[in-house]
Amino acid sequence: MKNIKLIFGTHNSQPVGVADAEIEEVYQQSYKPFLTNLYNHPEIQAVLHYSGLLLSWLEDKHPEFLMLLNDVVKRKQVELLGGGYYEPVLPLVPSSDRTGQIELLTTLIRRRFGRRPRGGWITERIWEPSLASTIKNSGMEYVFLDDQHFLTAGFEGSDMYRPCITEDQGKTLVVFPICTRLRHMVPGETPEATVDYILSQRDDENDARVIVLIDDGERYGLWNRASKNVVYKGGWFERFFELLAAQKGKIDTVAPGNYLSEHAPAKKGYFRCTSYEEMMSWTLDTATQRDFEKAKNKLSEKDKGPFLCGGYFRQFLSKYPESNMLYAKMMYTHLLVNQIRGDRARKKAAREELWRGEGHAPLWHGKHGGIYDNRLRKAAYRALIEAEKVTREKGIFKPSLAAVDFDMDGTSEYLYQGLEMNGYVHRVGGVLFELDHIKESWNYLDTLSRHREPYHDAASTPVDRYSRRAFVDHFFLPNENINSFDRMTCTELGNFIWKSYKVESYERDRNEVKLVANGRILYKTKQQPFEIKKHYNFKKTAISVSYTLHNTSSVPMSLNFGSEVNLSFQGNTAQELRLWNVEHDVKGKEGRNDIGLEKTIVEGVSELCAEDLANQVSVSVASTLPFKLWSLPVLTHSRSLNGEAETYQSTCLVPQWTLDFKPSEKWQVVLTIAFVK
Repeated sequence: MKNIKLIFGTHNSQPVGVADAEIEEVYQQSYKPFLTNLYNHPEIQAVLHYSGLLLSWLEDKHPEFLMLLNDVVKRKQVELLGGGYYEPVLPLVPSSDRTGQIELLTTLIRRRFGRRPRGGWITERIWEPSLASTIKNSGMEYVFLDDQHFLTAGFEGSDMYRPCITEDQGKTLVVFPICTRLRHMVPGETPEATVDYILSQRDDENDARVIVLIDDGERYGLWNRASKNVVYKGGWFERFFELLAAQKGKIDTVAPGNYLSEHAPAKKGYFRCTSYEEMMSWTLDTATQRDFEKAKNKLSEKDKGPFLCGGYFRQFLSKYPESNMLYAKMMYTHLLVNQIRGDRARKKAAREELWRGEGHAPLWHGKHGGIYDNRLRKAAYRALIEAEKVTREKGIFKPSLAAVDFDMDGTSEYLYQGLEMNGYVHRVGGVLFELDHIKESWNYLDTLSRHREPYHDAASTPVDRYSRRAFVDHFFLPNENINSFDRMTCTELGNFIWKSYKVESYERDRNEVKLVANGRILYKTKQQPFEIKKHYNFKKTAISVSYTLHNTSSVPMSLNFGSEVNLSFQGNTAQELRLWNVEHDVKGKEGRNDIGLEKTIVEGVSELCAEDLANQVSVSVASTLPFKLWSLPVLTHSRSLNGEAETYQSTCLVPQWTLDFKPSEKWQVVLTIAFVK
């Protein structure tokens, strides 16, 4: 039997927005013990990837770790991988940002460790064919993809144990296959069984066979408390390394660069737009995901890989509208940054904030909280707003209202960009979908709806029927209650939430846009015509919406009209948020009544104030007519490696009025959201 080569290592990263204390815990339980084990076994060669953000954190908090890492690099035991500095999904960001992020990490590695990385790590192994030319142009020679990629590309048999060549625009790149079976064995099976499996993959003729074991460094410790006890306290890796050393000549650990110096890639191949197996299931909507899993269970192991691939990462952008809006913000900010001319320092500063906001974590949900983690989304928006602020040249930038196809749906949205706030209006529902406080770089409409997930109990987990934005137009029966609204079992009489509003007028000079929708209301079992006009007016620190409701039917109707406003804060505790009902006495003196943070109903409100204690910003919602208020927190139920969790996403405020409409009657009110001192 010929020997087999083993490429072994870990990839390690932390997203923007994670607290230092959490990274410290991962460091102590995963990063530090792994490198210590490796250092104590100089006969084991490895390949390691650390994201740029994590390397910078380590440089600041644990320089001794980097000294140890530098030692194993210098003695040629470890080869470091490059990649995107802030771990972007490379296919989703513009090519200039891909190259820039890769070069930023390359520069850091070269400065800190004295050598340029030859290979790169692809975030979540999310592959699209155009990456081959981008990565090669960035100075990389090789990358790693799962054997799932190889199966769907038509590879089989011994070709699954050799790197291949792929190509784009005449640029070639070497791709190594990661062995999924081996990855799943560690640390669930014994070191002996793992080594026996590696030995079983040798053959009689080929000494170029290579098997790759690379997994998340966090998995060996923090993610699985039991595995932490097995891997480090229980000596799993210690024993594994001893066994590998004992099998030297049959199993040789090798760095990928050294392997390529002796062995050429076997074949040329082209890979589909895919990722690892679990990811391609998570991209699917809940119903399709369940059908997909049923179909997989009917197929043999041999047939699953080549013929059943699941979805495609970009489907997360349609699965979660909030993901699409964050992605759209990335693209729009990229355009703003690249319009900077003649000031290299300012452009560099804006570009690095843009790149910070391009991380993958808040765009999707799978084994991690991802998009459900309010902190990660807030951190991404903060970075993107910071980048936008840098693009604004002092003395030249002026507030403006522009018609832009922001979310790339083929229809213009209306973006107000001011000195103190941004406000973006969407024609679907005529809603406000982004509200940025410029000074604090905070998007108060970075909300998340309650989506159906496969692990939910359908009977007890509410699911929202629409995106949680501001000025969402509801029509209820007068006896509808807050509990049925919270559970989303209430009857929505109108269709204006999903209606595409038409633009009646758009006046850039006045910062105004007027929208109109002719919809229908289900009243006493029949659909009746109805019209809503919404007149948006943007000012320095306020957005007002003048509503005109018009009963265009020949039928009198008694209805409750509500305009839902969602505002997203850091959290829903007394240390983070206060809600006040603002009252004025006969002398005009202002008084404040705390209405609490839990589900509540308040009558006779004219103005509500939300005091954001974390950012020291107050947001008011005021009306020209007194209203009944429903106030309730929006909590999502999600699952991650840390278990089940309910996460605060936003505070839902529903001003509403009971109205008796005669045929052809109109009713008007003005609602205003304002930042107040």
